[in-house]
Amino acid sequence: MSRTSFVVRRVTIGVLLSLAAVTLLYAAEDIHRWIQGKDPASPGLCPWQKKGNVPPLPPPSMEEISRNTADFWKGRGGETAVADFPANAASEAVPIENFIDEYIFGKMAEDGIPHAPLAGNATFVRRAYLDLTGRIPTVEALEGWLAQGEELDRG
Repeated sequence: MSRTSFVVRRVTIGVLLSLAAVTLLYAAEDIHRWIQGKDPASPGLCPWQKKGNVPPLPPPSMEEISRNTADFWKGRGGETAVADFPANAASEAVPIENFIDEYIFGKMAEDGIPHAPLAGNATFVRRAYLDLTGRIPTVEALEGWLAQGEELDRG
């Protein structure tokens, strides 16, 4: 059974040009079948095999695949990286306003992770604007939002 798959990626070139690139990912078994000329979609030898350029390759044994996989993962993933908590981690309680807050902050408390302090108004506006429009705000838009003062509605 083939495990060939298609992956679509968005490629951005410059500011105005954005393309969707389709990548075809072949499984190892597809490549071996293709090189050996055993693909039912294209019976017979491949053109470069007819010329004698590429000898047919036997598919790797499960033992060889297991050994290669073990060699690849050797020394990887055995340790867990631990970062120090930021010095400015908030210590005051966060007001829990809905079930999502309850779940997230409950899980953080259960795991002993302090929450970060709230972002300042300028940082919040920049992040929200970037998330919604995909661009950073203009100076005029940022000044307009910040003119609201400390009562900036984040809801």
